[in-house]
Amino acid sequence: MSSKWKIIQIISTGCCLYAMINQCCSERKFYISLERPVIDFTDPKSVTNLVVKSKRLSRSDPVHYLTINLTTMVTFDKQFMVYFAFYELLSNVYKRSFVEWHNNGCEFLENDILLGSALRAVYYKYNKDKGPLKCPMPPGNYSFPNMFISLSALLDKFPFQQGRVFVNVSRVRSVEERAFCGHIDFQIKSFRADRYGANNN
Repeated sequence: MSSKWKIIQIISTGCCLYAMINQCCSERKFYISLERPVIDFTDPKSVTNLVVKSKRLSRSDPVHYLTINLTTMVTFDKQFMVYFAFYELLSNVYKRSFVEWHNNGCEFLENDILLGSALRAVYYKYNKDKGPLKCPMPPGNYSFPNMFISLSALLDKFPFQQGRVFVNVSRVRSVEERAFCGHIDFQIKSFRADRYGANNN
């Protein structure tokens, strides 16, 4: 083998090793990819014009961003309860898991780390003159565009990678009245922070 081909082989091997090391050592950022949202029920006395969409913003960005638009007809406060129930996808069947939690309306708006944190971030981004999202939330038109749900510290320890999450929001007074409910499919994915981090901080 000529010295020229040896040099080319060494350079090619070096490039492959560099790419492998770079890919292995790069920090990976976990996120929930939310797709195919479905609204199963809405009570027009509590909420109207509810639209939930999930989409990628560009081919170069792997994340599906969540947009929620709605009109609330009543004050959203601690009389409301927000329930999350996670189902695992097993052999093409969604089976309920042990992962679920619930918050009252105020805890959800101000402290929830799953969807509540994304709502707060996007609301403040587009409504800085109104200040942060707080409880009680008065009736009105609300738009939460292009929300990104990261949660790296939680998702790398999540018990399964793919499933469906059911969301139920109810108003609890003398009796519990369902305000709206729906579901959305999810996958826990990751991307290289050095490649996509600029768009998803």
